[in-house]
Amino acid sequence: MKSYYQTAFALGCDIGLCLVNDNEAETDLIFKSLWKVIGKFEAEFSRFLPNSELTVFNQNAGSAQPISNDFHEMLKLANQYNESNEGAFNIFILPELQKAGYKQPFHTVDGQLTAPDFSSRKFDTKNKVVIGDNTAIIPQNSAIDLGGIAKGFLADKLADIVQNQVHGYWLSIGGDIVVGGKNENGEKWVIGIESTDETQKIEVSCKLERYAVATSGISKRRGVNGNKNWNHIIDPRTGIQLIRM
Repeated sequence: MKSYYQTAFALGCDIGLCLVNDNEAETDLIFKSLWKVIGKFEAEFSRFLPNSELTVFNQNAGSAQPISNDFHEMLKLANQYNESNEGAFNIFILPELQKAGYKQPFHTVDGQLTAPDFSSRKFDTKNKVVIGDNTAIIPQNSAIDLGGIAKGFLADKLADIVQNQVHGYWLSIGGDIVVGGKNENGEKWVIGIESTDETQKIEVSCKLERYAVATSGISKRRGVNGNKNWNHIIDPRTGIQLIRM
């Protein structure tokens, strides 16, 4: 067995894909299929693209809109996570993120806004997504952000694709990583997690055939808005940044 690795920048982060297989040509085809899924997913669900499904959905808040299958599934999961975590997970946080200063992707030129600014809209902890069979609606004057769920959802989607095609894999999308099978030495994967200042490292392993770890930090997604430092980790129950700077 041999491990094959490819990386690219997408979804505002570095994405790394590692596949363990015994056929290089076959593995290359799998990589191509994965990058195609990633590109399509970004085009549909990036809030920084003016014509993405997510942006158009936010622009039409207050009216029922047709949604894709992936969007339908993410919205269902978002409602479940909001309820099971007593409001600690809330996709309606977008106005607060933009008010703080997170209005543009970090890989663009300062001041370049590529999508609508919804910071004037209202964040309400009571907001809910009403989901139909093929439609969904959010309250007027609200807007949603899928940053807390989309990358993990995509990682699982990619893992479903490769699960039965390779002997092992790890798929890293920013701070979200999913592993399955075994490495080139026939051993279980171990995930290493570094602290923000790189002074500590935690190793995570699991007996499950497939498992995932999601992390977040402020080493990259941070900035200055006026004279105030900000980061993207905000408690939706209070609107206060969880990590002080």
